[in-house]
Amino acid sequence: MPSFLWHSKTPRLAIVDQDGLVSTRSSDVHVSNISVALDKDPLNVAQAQIQFLPPCKLEIVGKTIQAEMGSTLYVPISLKLCGKKMVEFLAADCQHVHFGVDTDSGLHYDDTKPNRGPQEKPSCASIPLKSDVPLLAKVTVSLDMQLDDGNLIHLEDTATVSFYKPLRVVYPESAQTVLAPGSSRNIVFEGGPRAMTGQSQLSRKLLFTNTGLAQVN
Repeated sequence: MPSFLWHSKTPRLAIVDQDGLVSTRSSDVHVSNISVALDKDPLNVAQAQIQFLPPCKLEIVGKTIQAEMGSTLYVPISLKLCGKKMVEFLAADCQHVHFGVDTDSGLHYDDTKPNRGPQEKPSCASIPLKSDVPLLAKVTVSLDMQLDDGNLIHLEDTATVSFYKPLRVVYPESAQTVLAPGSSRNIVFEGGPRAMTGQSQLSRKLLFTNTGLAQVN
């Protein structure tokens, strides 16, 4: 693997580490020039101009998010940046931004763990939440920033999250059924995701390994 040398031409405004991660040193609007060269061929250089803009809108993507209890639920975050004349730009990656997270009791957020990178547009990061019990709770994600001119920016959004019991067969307890030809039997399940407010009714689907031998009413 080739190694690279990263360099910021405006270190007062932005720095770059040797993994190529650029961090701003100013909260005001500015433009920084970042260059990268091959370690063994320093004359082979590429440059990029990076514009830093203040955030103007934070949004939790999807207002009803759920996962099985005991697992990690990643809440997708979308962040918009505003340029001159309030033209909005969608942030591509904001996993290194420190967001404030306020949750109801029973919901756990570990701010010592890094956020996950963007999974799909328009999210730019995903915040990990966890619960060991089934619950329905509110989570508020916020971002506070003070600009160089002293102005304060506060952005936040709130969503409902749910953790449900694992889906399992209640009856028959063995989860196995033997039927005579032409007979039928009720199979009872519990747990699994449920429709939440603002979400369309969930549908169920049962699959058979040997199609044509049985059907569901």
